[in-house]
Amino acid sequence: MTGIYLYSDRGRQRLREVIRPGMLCAFDFDGTLAPIAHDPAAVTMAPGLRGLFTQLSARTPVAVITGRAAADCAPRLGFDPTYLLGNHGIEGLPTDAGSYSTHLLQVAGWRAALQTLLGRAAPALHGAWLEDKEHSLSLHYRACSLREAARELLLEMAAVVAPEARVIEGKCVVSLLPPGAGDKGAALAWLRRHHGDPTTLYVGDDANDEDAFRLAAPDVLTIRVGRDDTSAAECYIVDPDELVALVRELLDVLPTAAVSTVPKPRVRPAGS
Repeated sequence: MTGIYLYSDRGRQRLREVIRPGMLCAFDFDGTLAPIAHDPAAVTMAPGLRGLFTQLSARTPVAVITGRAAADCAPRLGFDPTYLLGNHGIEGLPTDAGSYSTHLLQVAGWRAALQTLLGRAAPALHGAWLEDKEHSLSLHYRACSLREAARELLLEMAAVVAPEARVIEGKCVVSLLPPGAGDKGAALAWLRRHHGDPTTLYVGDDANDEDAFRLAAPDVLTIRVGRDDTSAAECYIVDPDELVALVRELLDVLPTAAVSTVPKPRVRPAGS
């Protein structure tokens, strides 16, 4: 699928179709609201972008749906979104207690086994590390000198340790999600239903955003940061600088009235 450049005539027409009072604006974090960094712990939003999103979240519901744990992402934002959904959308939506406990136990088992394997890792995995997000795991290999070899080894480990897991590849990261726990697409669909199916904008940059990109419909506009002809995103922007232009355009059109007071879903705190 070849996406439409957002600032082409066709792209601008689609943007005009979805900008409506009360629209839902949803965004990925890493690679979208903040740049990808060699050290994920050093990532934050730029101050100027924080200011724009503070204004946007005062005018319309804004969701951040991130692969990070919600507690990790929150202090990196610098503004208060209407919704912050972590762990690829798993964390932050209503979940029955039985499924919740099962998923936590699965992830804990995978973590222990992967830590053992990484401790015996081949030289190709020097620099790889395991991020424990409680609801999911991420194996990072950006610091590995032989990235493709590291990627293949980590995928092999994941297949051995967690054959039932849903594996999602990102930019120098392999993520393991519990089967049936949800994803960014399911999270976005739930938020739309919760708000009465408003027109919706979703912006992301990576393979873990494809579940949300596949929701493209007349009242949903999906946008990828960076062109990828294999992506399901309807439109694309060239780089994060154009995200600034997009948010400014939303602010130019959306009324300054406060956001709708639709109640937030009850969030099950991590570790409960």
